Amino acid sequence: MMKGGSSGRFIHKAFQPYNGSAIFRPKFEAVATSHKSLYYGDNKGTVGQSTIQIVDEKFAVQSAEGVSVSKKPIEKIHFLQISKGVLVLTQGSLYLLGGNPLVVKKQLMKGVANFAVNPADDYVVIGLGKKIQALEYRSNIDEFTPLMFAKGFELPVPRSFTEIVWNDKVFGFIFKKTYATLNHQTGAVAEFAQMNNTLYPYLAVFRENWLALSGDQISMYDKLGKPLPNSSINVHAAAKGNSIQDIKIQNYYLIVLREGVIQIFNLVDFSEVQEIDLERGEVGRFVSCEANRVLVCAESSQKKESLTRVMCLRTVPPKEQIAWLLGQTKIDEARKVFSHNNSPTDTNYETKKEAFNVEAGWQLFKELRFDEAFEFFGSVNYDPREFLALVPDLLGKDKKYLTLTDLNKTGNESIYKEGVRTIINLTEYKRKYLESSFDIEKEGKTQVEFIYPSTPVNEEFKGTSCTLDELMELIDNCLIKLYVQEKDVRQLQNFFETAKVLKCNYREMREHLKNCAKADESSTSDICLAFLLSRGASYVEALEVWQTLGNKGIKELRDLACGETSNILLNHISDKELLFKYARMVLIVNPDEGLKIFTHNPNLHRSITEDDIIEYLGRINGSKMQLKENYLEHLVSSKEEDGRFTNLLALHYIEVIADAVKAEDKKTIEVVFNPIVQKYRDRLSKLLRSSKPYNASRILEAVKGMGMSDEEILLYSKQKKHAEALTILIELGRPSIDFARAEQYCLEQPDSLLADLFEKLMRLRGEAKVAVEKSRSEEAKGEAGEKEAESARQYAAELEQYCKEFLKKHACDEKMNAGKVFGIIPDDWRLVEEGDGQEDFSLLQYLELTFNNRLEKTNNLKVGKRAAEMYKLNLEADLVRLQKAHLIVTTDRMCKVCNRSLGGARSFHVFPNGVLTHSNCTKDLSICPLTNINFSNKIY
Repeated sequence: MMKGGSSGRFIHKAFQPYNGSAIFRPKFEAVATSHKSLYYGDNKGTVGQSTIQIVDEKFAVQSAEGVSVSKKPIEKIHFLQISKGVLVLTQGSLYLLGGNPLVVKKQLMKGVANFAVNPADDYVVIGLGKKIQALEYRSNIDEFTPLMFAKGFELPVPRSFTEIVWNDKVFGFIFKKTYATLNHQTGAVAEFAQMNNTLYPYLAVFRENWLALSGDQISMYDKLGKPLPNSSINVHAAAKGNSIQDIKIQNYYLIVLREGVIQIFNLVDFSEVQEIDLERGEVGRFVSCEANRVLVCAESSQKKESLTRVMCLRTVPPKEQIAWLLGQTKIDEARKVFSHNNSPTDTNYETKKEAFNVEAGWQLFKELRFDEAFEFFGSVNYDPREFLALVPDLLGKDKKYLTLTDLNKTGNESIYKEGVRTIINLTEYKRKYLESSFDIEKEGKTQVEFIYPSTPVNEEFKGTSCTLDELMELIDNCLIKLYVQEKDVRQLQNFFETAKVLKCNYREMREHLKNCAKADESSTSDICLAFLLSRGASYVEALEVWQTLGNKGIKELRDLACGETSNILLNHISDKELLFKYARMVLIVNPDEGLKIFTHNPNLHRSITEDDIIEYLGRINGSKMQLKENYLEHLVSSKEEDGRFTNLLALHYIEVIADAVKAEDKKTIEVVFNPIVQKYRDRLSKLLRSSKPYNASRILEAVKGMGMSDEEILLYSKQKKHAEALTILIELGRPSIDFARAEQYCLEQPDSLLADLFEKLMRLRGEAKVAVEKSRSEEAKGEAGEKEAESARQYAAELEQYCKEFLKKHACDEKMNAGKVFGIIPDDWRLVEEGDGQEDFSLLQYLELTFNNRLEKTNNLKVGKRAAEMYKLNLEADLVRLQKAHLIVTTDRMCKVCNRSLGGARSFHVFPNGVLTHSNCTKDLSICPLTNINFSNKIY
């Protein structure tokens, strides 16, 4: 017979057979159970009672003498929970039995086909052919009395039925081919499922829903008979040779008894849970469920004698089921059992869930399924010491723990590394949780407790607590060691930068890292030591380590060393010598980052002046570096000063230009085609045109002789030395007689410079005339002399024409000083030129344009003056008119605010639009209270 380790297929162990069984010689026809008793009826009309005994996980029964109820087989037995009686159906009669030993108390009814009981209140519904009646147990008289339906004591059923089931206000019936419901209040009947030739018609109630067997499927329907989605179980009801014998529901499990096997299904997710085999030669007959036990009756034959063997299945508690499933690493199944037996609305749900997650997480971890394990630990209060102990020697060599090496029986190195990485992640996660949940500085003495699995990997930590300070120190020490062991520089850097509080033992850790560094070719130990020194405020020692690392010639190390050195110098160092000593490496490797030490440093001491920094940067400035230049540009753009740094920057630009010119062995920039020259000329021009103050005279001296005419013009202009600027511009316009830049310069200046330019042009004209006279004496020397003379005459004529055009063009310009021009006009210019009639210009034209322009301005001034006088006279006339105005106020004139008479008022106010108010009724005398017009903005 079935034993504790019975054969069968386990998805999970929902039921566990007890050891032992009970053998009965009469053949059972019906069974029922109560908390302590087994009731059975045989084929001779006898009902027996046996006491169930469970001792040391062994099942046995103690039988008592049965009671004879009839001469025919017992058809059905049911134990009544409230009245403690036993209902027995035999030969169409329903009897009530009770007492111990059992006796027949009374015959309740004849002509009964079947019956059903509502277990909540011991209501009994009785099937009588095509009608039903109901009985109600009344405890005060210990009797069953008829129960009235809405339309009487009997309720008609449309046709004969083989089974009836009670579901609150609705009855379920098994007809010949269908399942149907009947509402006992309205009498409405509704068929909801076909049997589809099933060999074992079955109808039951589960959580107020119907379960019905149709074909091979047990499906669930709501109370009204509507199918529920995804709620079917294939029980292979039509399987030949192993047909269904009985079906019962225990908790949320569906127990299907076949001829040789017990099948168990989950009614929550409709999955198969377990199979338990009967012994060979046995045939299952009945299943009876109560409390946490299931009794299974099976028949067998021995020496031509029929026997009934009764065995007992223990309902495995959910906690035990979960433990077994976790032990088998069936995590999803274990999670289902947990969710089926625990509701999120339970008061202790979170505690139970946390305990489950710890168990599941550790089971997965032991199976080396690290990623899955991490998901479970993410929401529980695990003890990080349990994980840290798994890394060999991490917690010291004086204690021996079971480690990852022991768990990783295959010796796979990648699995070991994955395990270490998971331990690091879990430790980081715990540290982050502690740092966010506690004020570590104030709550360091708080005792921290954890949740442990039922069977820890290392038992030493279970049930022990530690203070927050102790735990944080352990975590920090171990994390640092693990980062170094894994050579994880990125995590090291992130750890030291983001940890709000660092609780590691500095002295112990420094010694540990120094020892590790001796054999650490990756320099991770030294990097960690530098971070640790910085975090411990030993900045100079940290700088020394970073400088050593930066000088190793490895780019990644050098970049990291420069970044961390810059960070220390920016935020923690103010001493001049230290800044200059350690900034050098950063300036050479990363000039932009290095300059920030001096440009963005709030800790620079007053003793470190800008001149000190400029001089220092100049000493280390290489041919490809621009430290001094960039620093000067920063000073000019960010500081308000007297022009000293602008002067230095400008002179620096000029020096760079001069060096570029010199490099090409040239004297001036006119013949230099060097992009550096153009780049720095643009920068210089931009600087000189800015609003920054500078010494134009000093800068001008530096650019003279370099051919930088544009810069010279700009600097002369800054000094109001327009004559010198015009001289350069005129020189630039020769010999092509293109003086447009000179004209534009005059127009852009606030001073009246056009007459000065005209004066210089007249001087050029005079020089041209002298050149023409001189060329005449050279004309007789031959062909070359003739060409030179012709060229001189042509130049003089063109210049003469340009001067006249200039005079005509700017005759009306305000920046042309007419009086000065009249004194410059040469005597040989005639008022009217006599020629071929194409008079493009004459002096008379210039005089007319100038006079008309001046006359127009004079007339405009006169007209403006006359208009102003007339406007003044009009205002004075309006004032006199207003002063002469008078107003007669009678008693019929009303205030527009209070609607009371103005007659007799001591004072009132009249607005320009005629609105009258009492003076005290008006808040603002400039705003009409009736129209809201603001008269302060208007003229009346």
